[in-house]
Amino acid sequence: MAQRTYVSLWLVVLVSVMQAAFIEPDTQVDIAMHAYEGKLPDLVIHEDVEPVDALIVWAKLASKDHQPIVRESIYHEILDELCNQTETLACTRTRAFEKLELGKMTYFGEEYDIQYYNPSVDPMAQRNCTGISGGNANSCMEEAASLFCSRLIPPPDNCVRDLTAHIASQVQAVDQKRLDGKETYSRLGLEMDAPGHELYKKSALLARQRGMNISPFRRVDNGTMTFDKWSTETTHAHTVVDTFMKIHDPEAREWNDKPCTPVSGLALGLHGFAIRVVDCRSSSTSEGLCAPSMTRTAICSSRFESKPINLNG
Repeated sequence: MAQRTYVSLWLVVLVSVMQAAFIEPDTQVDIAMHAYEGKLPDLVIHEDVEPVDALIVWAKLASKDHQPIVRESIYHEILDELCNQTETLACTRTRAFEKLELGKMTYFGEEYDIQYYNPSVDPMAQRNCTGISGGNANSCMEEAASLFCSRLIPPPDNCVRDLTAHIASQVQAVDQKRLDGKETYSRLGLEMDAPGHELYKKSALLARQRGMNISPFRRVDNGTMTFDKWSTETTHAHTVVDTFMKIHDPEAREWNDKPCTPVSGLALGLHGFAIRVVDCRSSSTSEGLCAPSMTRTAICSSRFESKPINLNG
C-alpha cells in the first residue's frame, strides 16, 4: 500500500514538472506571442466627432486584449498629439462623453446608425444642456439630432423634433437599465476616464436615491429606517455599493480595468506605436477605410512597433 502511494506521488510530481517545462509558456514565449498578436485596433475619428470621444472608444477596445490604456500616460500622450499637434483635428474638450447606440434610421432604403455622445457622464458638461420639451429632452440632444438631420438630403419632415424625442426616450431607457448591466462605469453613469473624486460622489448619490447610505458622509435618515421587504430599490442600492467598491481606490480601479485576456508584462508606454493621418475626403489616401456615403477623417494605428508616436509621418 505504501509503495503504491509512493509511486502515485512521484507520478504526480513528474506530470507537474513536465507540464511546467513543456506546456506552460515561459516569459519569452509570452513576449513573443504578445508581439505577434499585439496589433492595436485602428483609431478612427469621424468628422464632427470629438477626438477624445473616439479615443476613449478605441482605448477601451484596445484594453480588452492589452494592458489598460485609459488614464495611463500613453492615453494622455495620444490625446495631446491629437489635440495639439494634428492640424486636421480640433478639440473642444479633453473629457470623453459616453457613446450610445440608439438604433437605426432607414431613409430612402439606406440605414443610418443613430449615435449619441451622452454628456451626462461629465457633471460640468451636463450643465450646458438646458431642458426643452417640458424637460423630457435637452438642448444637447436637440443639437445632436440637428447635426444628424443635416446630413440627410433632403431632410425628412420634422426630423429634428422627432429625432430629439427618440434620443430622449432611448437615453431614459438606458438610464433605467444601467444597474442591471455588467459594465462598472456604465452602472454609475460615468465614463472610464472619470476622475477619482467623482466616483464616490456619484455612487453616494445613486445609493441615497434608493434609501441607502455609503459611510461616512451624510445620511438619508437618522439610522432607524428599515426595509419591510427586499425590493428592486434595495437590490440596486447594493449594486451601487458593490460597484463602487470595485473602483474605490487606484489599486482596485486598476485591477477592475485589467483585460480578461492574459498578456505579458510588456508596458505599452515603453514601446509606442506609429499613427498615420488619413483624410477620407481624398480618394488617393483613404486606402479603403472610408464608406462611400460618409465623409470622415480617420486616424489609423499601424502594427504594434517600437516606434515613437508620429501623427504627421
